[in-house]
Order: sequence, then C-alpha cells, then structure tokens
Amino acid sequence: MNAGDKLLNVAKADVGYSSSSTHSKFNTWYGMNGYWCAMALSYWASVAGILGTVVPKHAYTPSGANWYKQKGRWHNGASGLKRGDSVYFSFGGKRIDHVGIFVGWNRGRIVTLDGNTGSVNGRSGGQVKYATRSPRYVVGYGSNQISLPDPKPAVKPAAKPALKPPAADVKSLALRVWAGEFGDGATRRAKLGAQYDAVQARVTYLYRLARDSSTSELVRLTKLGVFGNDPARSAILGNRRNEVQRIINRR
Repeated sequence: MNAGDKLLNVAKADVGYSSSSTHSKFNTWYGMNGYWCAMALSYWASVAGILGTVVPKHAYTPSGANWYKQKGRWHNGASGLKRGDSVYFSFGGKRIDHVGIFVGWNRGRIVTLDGNTGSVNGRSGGQVKYATRSPRYVVGYGSNQISLPDPKPAVKPAAKPALKPPAADVKSLALRVWAGEFGDGATRRAKLGAQYDAVQARVTYLYRLARDSSTSELVRLTKLGVFGNDPARSAILGNRRNEVQRIINRR
C-alpha cells in the first residue's frame, strides 16, 4: 500500500471531530497544548505506522516542512500533488502556518483533509474536516508517495484481539493525565518517571476507544467507570460526552 493512501484513510476516521483550537485529544496524545493541525497529522501518521519515517512528528508547521526538505521530498507550490501528501499553507504570507492532507482538486481549487480548521477554512477552528482553498495559499508539500510492504498473511484467520487494559494503577494514572494533573511534554514525563510509557499507552487506548466505539458501547463503558469522572470523562469523550450522558440520565 502507498503510505499517503494509508495516512488519508486513517485521518478519515476523525472527520467530524471538534474541540477547542488549542486543546484536543491530539494535544493530549502529543503532550502539549497549542494549535493542533500538525499534531493531528503526526497522530494519524503514528496510527498508520509511518511516523518518523514517512511523516515527521511535529507541532510547529515550519519544522515539518524543513524535515521534508532534509529528506529530499519537499516540493514548492502545488504542482505534482498526489493523494496523501502533506500540504503546507501560509494564510498570512509571512511563514507556513497550517498543514493538511491532500485529497484532490475541485475546479482548480485544492481539497485537503485538515485538523484544526473551521467554517472559513483557516489555520484554526477546532474541527477535523475537508477544506477547499485556492492553491495560492500553498507554500509547498512533502511527498508521502512511498510504497509500504504488504502485511504478512496470518498463519490462520483469527479474531482481532481486544486491547488488553494495563494494570489498575496505570488506569488511574491515565485518567489523571486526561484530567490534566500531570501537565504536558517533559513535565508529564518527569512526573510519571518509569511509568510514562505505560501510562501514555493507556491514554492512547482510551482515545481510540472513545473514537471507535458505538454510542451504546460508550454508555456501557461509562457506567463501568472506564472513563472515570469529570474532568477526565469529558476530555476523553469530547463531543460525544453530552449524548452519552443524556442516555445514561434517561435510564
């Protein structure tokens, strides 16, 4: 499979997600607050298994462009864009300030799938959505047109194993991370010490659980206490929290 196609397919699962412009589930995964278009791109690349090899981990969009330049995969302007490439925009004219994933062209305008854009298709807005813009805003793009090896066939068909929850102490620490008790980045790593990797894995597990589960399953898991109490519960469930709570309150 092509890496760009895989990246775009992963990102499509988050279309419709909304949060604030500076704090989202992608910020929690990355470990810092701020505009999160590049953090969303990094997260999707991580899920696709191409982070650090095809797509750089970055929060600052100019850093991502520089990474592609160092790898020899940077192209100025919009000519030659292919599905799944990382498109870097400048809306203010001074520097790169936004990034999205190229989807295609529509009557001479560029269509991308972005994290942290909004109704006016700007550099923020707190939504994951498709955006259509003039190519004049494109500074350039990083090519993600790299062939990935086909997955090895399984010896025998097997049901996908359920994600195994970590130990109870890690569960509680992960909920406290979602509640914001351990801060971001280096501060969080220092406070969690040797447990950082296990706790961060649980944080990502909860994110995927909230994203991929049906509403009825989220209601069941919430009743079981998997998402804890507020503020952790609200942070994990995001824009699905009110719907889940309404159903619980009716029963």
